[in-house]
Amino acid sequence: MFDTSALAWSNGIHSFGVTAYDAAGNTAAAEYSFELNIPGRPLTAMALPLPTTDPTNPYLVNVRDYGAVGDNSNDDSGAIHQAFVTSVLTGKPLYFPTGTYYVGTNQLKLTLEQARTTGVTMFGDGVGRSIINAADVTVSPQVLVTCPSVPGDQVFLSMKSMAFFTNTPGVGIQFGNEKFTDALNEPQIDLMVLNFNKTATAVAVEMNYVLNGEIRLVANTAAAGTSLLLRQASFSHFTGSYGGPGGVSVRLSDGFNDGNVFTALDMENVAVCVISNSPSNQANTFVGGTWSYSSHGIVSTAGARLVIINPGINPRLPGTVLGFVGAKVGLVLFPAIL
Repeated sequence: MFDTSALAWSNGIHSFGVTAYDAAGNTAAAEYSFELNIPGRPLTAMALPLPTTDPTNPYLVNVRDYGAVGDNSNDDSGAIHQAFVTSVLTGKPLYFPTGTYYVGTNQLKLTLEQARTTGVTMFGDGVGRSIINAADVTVSPQVLVTCPSVPGDQVFLSMKSMAFFTNTPGVGIQFGNEKFTDALNEPQIDLMVLNFNKTATAVAVEMNYVLNGEIRLVANTAAAGTSLLLRQASFSHFTGSYGGPGGVSVRLSDGFNDGNVFTALDMENVAVCVISNSPSNQANTFVGGTWSYSSHGIVSTAGARLVIINPGINPRLPGTVLGFVGAKVGLVLFPAIL
């Protein structure tokens, strides 16, 4: 039995106490007591405190605590930078509560050198809730994730449950520099990235020297651009949705793109689903997925052992199946569609 008179509520102690009696004796001499003290966290008689993601949570770095507003109007770039640096130095995850965080006109640069061997974790409340708006940034890439130290290799970046809005004829968000000096190892990425620019040179996501990653993206351009540009990405796993009317879903270009697996990609309403145009591309495998409403499913002009297994080519509109293979250098297609 419980003695409810033992409940103690004090503004100074914030404690919850229960006294239980031994069933055999049912006397004060046989009682057992339990008390939970939580300084600084007032209790109510009906509820104990649960872990939350409010500003008082000591286990997170919340961008709101550093002045970020998230109203898509206030320039939150300074607050995001301060919060990011704190996250890097303390090892605590960086949290973006629901909101749209406008970052003004200067490039949003996330520099990982202080945590290159320990990793950085960033997350939000979901891709439709926690959004970073970099569409007014005046340089390309509008968002850059890099490690400029020597050596520049880095590990264990995690970015999940967030979205990036960009608008540039260049690159929306870029992982790694174009000289391949800051290899990103073991990244865990689950993001939505939209590039609202309609030019053919627009890229939603560019990855340079990414190794053994688990990557899920909703990456889109507004028209003729490239949703995902891989420049030296190896033995990584990709899933997600990649599109843009008149554009390219996935382009394997430059560097060594080898040993990657692409599973059940959604590639629709594009000119070409996949382009492979680097001689160093090899042993990349696409499994299943939808390759629809496109002029060509695959255009492979360079590389070796590009394997496509059981692609879903629907709907079967005139030209869709017959034009699936635009160029077939190094291509292995199973089952043979033509």
